[in-house]
Amino acid sequence: MTQEVHMDGMAKGSPGPSACGGIFRSRRGFVKGVFCISLGVLFAIYAEIMSMIIAVPSAWDKGW
Repeated sequence: MTQEVHMDGMAKGSPGPSACGGIFRSRRGFVKGVFCISLGVLFAIYAEIMSMIIAVPSAWDKGW
């Protein structure tokens, strides 16, 4: 079954307080899991990268 993840990272300022989050969904759109993490003071690009660094191993661990 196909799975997908939508993720985003953001920072308020350059650099500024940052966070990232994501939502895992099944092929039919049912929510399988979510994450949201405060990252401290970072640039937005690092918050975006962190969302991928967190999402990929999380999906792998769950067999998605």
